[in-house]
Amino acid sequence: MSALINEPTHVWMEGSQYPPNELANRFNVPRDEIAAFLSFTRIYPSGSALIIEEEFDKSLFLLRSGRLGVYKNMAGQETQIGMIEAVNFVGEMSLINDERRSATIRAISDQALVYCFAKPNLSLILSNPKWAELLIFRLSKNLAHSNKQLAEARTLIELQKKEIAGLQGGLENQKDDQQHALANAAQALAGILHFENATITHAVVGSKGWAYLVALSEVSQALIRHYLPGLHVASSAADRAALKKCLDQVRKSSLAGVFEDFDDSLK
Repeated sequence: MSALINEPTHVWMEGSQYPPNELANRFNVPRDEIAAFLSFTRIYPSGSALIIEEEFDKSLFLLRSGRLGVYKNMAGQETQIGMIEAVNFVGEMSLINDERRSATIRAISDQALVYCFAKPNLSLILSNPKWAELLIFRLSKNLAHSNKQLAEARTLIELQKKEIAGLQGGLENQKDDQQHALANAAQALAGILHFENATITHAVVGSKGWAYLVALSEVSQALIRHYLPGLHVASSAADRAALKKCLDQVRKSSLAGVFEDFDDSLK
């Protein structure tokens, strides 16, 4: 159930404005109890908030009659996530921590009769055996839930750490593979430039073929600059041992005489 509830907030009527008999009859609460806790008694109308999410206060509430809704702010919208029936303590975690309120609590019945202990007197509260048992139960349950959430959070963090470590390892491997591939590409291109320069050296200077070979060499270098900016590729960086091996492989399937002039360039 979702609702945009902005007003009224923190609105209540002091129980001391009413005779104890009237409150006892209206809310079906023992008169002696009402009389003893009259200074703590508040009557919240429907929609009014006892607690506002993210506020900081140490008040402890005991719902004696009526129903309360529990709300969380989700994407700017107040969404009901639970309900509290009488008789129950509300805001008891403020007794053991100094954190801000984790949820908003509003009256959802026509009226809710609540004892508000702005400065909780535990001796007074624990003097009632039923309330003492209820408060201890609520605190124990909340602590157990908090411990469970903490354990789950730690497990999730460890899993995320492992996933991150795996991703980092994968990225490092990819980086190494890319650098290795780039180095191989640079060597291959350096070899191409070396053979182009060797071909130009043996061509007739000034001939159409020579001009074509010079232009082809310039185009090769322009392509390298375009596709591999920042990578320095020069024919002098060619791996001569690899060039000899490649030249020998090509000789096996081509006319041997065509490649005789390249031998001098590899010495």
